[in-house]
Amino acid sequence: MKHGMVILGCALLLLGATAVSSAGAVVTVGGDVGWYLVTCNVDGASVYFDDQYMGDTENGRLKIEVYTTATPYTAYAVSKPGYVTVTGTIDRYPGKDETVEILVTLAAGTPTPEGGLIGGDVGFYLFTSNVEGAKVYFDGEYKGEIENGQLKVAVYTTGTPYTGYKVEKDGYEPLDGTFSAVPPKDGEITVDADLVPVSTGAATPLSPVTVLAACLVGLVLAASLRK
Repeated sequence: MKHGMVILGCALLLLGATAVSSAGAVVTVGGDVGWYLVTCNVDGASVYFDDQYMGDTENGRLKIEVYTTATPYTAYAVSKPGYVTVTGTIDRYPGKDETVEILVTLAAGTPTPEGGLIGGDVGFYLFTSNVEGAKVYFDGEYKGEIENGQLKVAVYTTGTPYTGYKVEKDGYEPLDGTFSAVPPKDGEITVDADLVPVSTGAATPLSPVTVLAACLVGLVLAASLRK
């Protein structure tokens, strides 16, 4: 009987340790990322990767996050009214947690885009959120992070419209939504993207070790009852 109680005690300790371990586990959302750091002598210059608007330079730079396993970008363009557009090829892709710098110098003059249409009429989606650093995706495509409570995303008014968005950050329930309209030229559509913290009382899936420990407890109890 004493031997059975010792086994029972060990099983309960194992079960408790497993529960604590499971509760502390962190589920990774997304994948490995790297960055492009576009530095420019002109603030407010628009940066495009493969004709896709990525953002404007601010304080001489624009940092762009990319997934390391995504289809690599091949070309960039940097433009601003009153300056000659600079284009180039992207021949290096950042690895995990790596930053690749692209140095651009704009010269005053008439913009001369090459290699296809750069620019066009644009409108904006303005995302407002209660969570700093929350990541915003359009149809699975990363657009940026919430900073100072908001993120402004430019889109072409005549381009293929995005259909849905997702806002997420570790520790919060992800927010999914659909776009019901495309912003007009120079117009803006506000999207409220407040996130709710993940409930700490949510049930944690049982691991194989937990199930094994529970079975062991049952066997010990059954043996004790037979005695």
